[in-house]
Parts: sequence; C-alpha cells; structure tokens
Amino acid sequence: MLRTINNHVLPLFGIRIERVSNFEAREQERRRIDALAASSNARQRIIQIAHLLKPHNAIGQSKIRIGGRNDGGYICLDDFKFIKGALSFGISNDVSWDSQIADRGILVYQFDHTVSGPPNLHPNFRFEKKRIIASGSETSTATTLSSILTHLGEVDPSSLILKIDIDHDEWEVFEKISAKELSGFSQIICEFHCFSRVIEDNWFARAKSVLEKLHSRFEVVHLHANNYARLISIGNVPFCESLEVTYGSRDPLTIQIDQISTSDTLNLIALSGSALASYLPNTAVILYLPSQSSLSPSTSAIASIALERIPGPS
Repeated sequence: MLRTINNHVLPLFGIRIERVSNFEAREQERRRIDALAASSNARQRIIQIAHLLKPHNAIGQSKIRIGGRNDGGYICLDDFKFIKGALSFGISNDVSWDSQIADRGILVYQFDHTVSGPPNLHPNFRFEKKRIIASGSETSTATTLSSILTHLGEVDPSSLILKIDIDHDEWEVFEKISAKELSGFSQIICEFHCFSRVIEDNWFARAKSVLEKLHSRFEVVHLHANNYARLISIGNVPFCESLEVTYGSRDPLTIQIDQISTSDTLNLIALSGSALASYLPNTAVILYLPSQSSLSPSTSAIASIALERIPGPS
C-alpha cells in the first residue's frame, strides 16, 4: 500500500512517505556512522586491520579472475595443478566461480542454506542445503568446516581451495578453525564483512585474531573492495564495509612485499568501492600501505594504489 501511495505522491510533490520505524532506524544508523567517522579509537583499530591485509606478490604466480564480471567472480592464483577439491560456502544464485573451477576437473563441494540447489548443474558439483556454523554438532540443516573436512578424509597439505561468502559468519568460522585444518588449503578467497563494527570491542578482538591466524600461514595476494557495499569513513580513514581478499599458502609460494611503483596516488577503497570500478572489468586495484610508524592522525592509512590487469579464463 505504501509503495502505491509513493508512486503517486513522489512525482507530484517530490516527497516520500515512510514508516516511522524505518525512519528512526535509518537515523540511528546515520548517527552511528557519524560517530564512527570522528572516532580516533576506530581509526587506530582500522589501521591495525589494514596492515594485516597488506597484499604481497607471489613470485612466479599469475592471477586470474574466475567467475562472473560482477559479484560472484573472484581473483585467484592461477595454480590448480595439485588442487583436489574446492569448498564453496555461500553460492546464492550465482555459481559462475564454481562452474569454472569444476570445468578444471575439480570437485566443488557447495553449501548454502538459503537456496534449494545451484541454479546450474555440473557433474563435479556436490551440493548440500546447509548453513556453515562455527562449532557444534552437524545437523540436517547445518554443518561445520571441521565436519566437512572430516567427511573428506585425509587430505594432502595445500590441496584444497576455500571460497567463502557467508555474510559476516566468516569471522566466527575462522575463529574456530585449527592450524591443522588450515594446512589443507592452498588458497582461501573470502569476502569479509561489517568493518563499520570495528569500534565494538568484541568484534575488533575477533577480527584481529582471525586475521593474525590467517597471516600465520598465508599471505594476502589480492585485495579489493566490494563496491556493492557502502564506502564509509572510519576515524577519517576511507574504508569499505566489505573486502574481497585472496590468501595464498606460504608453503608452495615465495612471497615478496609489494613496492610502490606508480605515481598514481589514488585511494584504493574510494576507487574500488565506487561505481568507477564497474567500468574497469578484470582490473584489480592493489593496496599499498605505509609503515605504521609513518602514520600520523592527519594522514590517511591508504598510501598508494596500482591498477593491475587480471585476465579472465580462456
């Protein structure tokens, strides 16, 4: 009913009628984001998070975009020689990444409790309508990463790929994963969510612990903002609510720290988190950070970016 009324009122008077509850919720969120932008504590915390996400080069490894051009496509290291299986957590209605991985002869184990099955079928798909939870017993509607790995049996180190996009639950899942379980993965491609919650003590402690755990075995080899999510100011540092991060295991890789090699000093998050990124197909926006000692309250945590051409699958 309200939509019908607005369809008539908006063109005539330029105003929109809104439920009081919706207006109050939006005003509360606006005040939260305004306070976040002015918080020096949030600034210090997001800089710590950003340094744990600093990307590196994997010497001798190229990168490839697998999946669709928009949400559902991910940047991976183009090295699948010893990969025996892929875990895809959160597929929704887009399995373009899964399909292209499956086309390489790799079994893809899919888990999503929000859909009844993948929109497209493939002989290498193994789908289960289950939610991924951090811990607890497996049920008919939920399972854990530990349980999935147990069902797969003994796996060689660095023989699996994990793609995970489960709308904030990723933090708790990674919090519970063990070092032995992590050793089975060659690559982890994750969409991390809700960075505006960095001001919350429990959220920050968990996020920092998770990123430190991943950093103990992996290096970030690619990072960009998901421009579907909003761009916000966290203590005057531009940051996106969602970041897509690709990790490579240190075992088979030689890692080299990226050096700033471009005179273009654009802002990573502002660029990749804006509509402009939509016009740069297969282009990765790479983040460079200054050393933490060089940061002052008046400088941005983001120092420089480069644009890197990422080929799609041939």
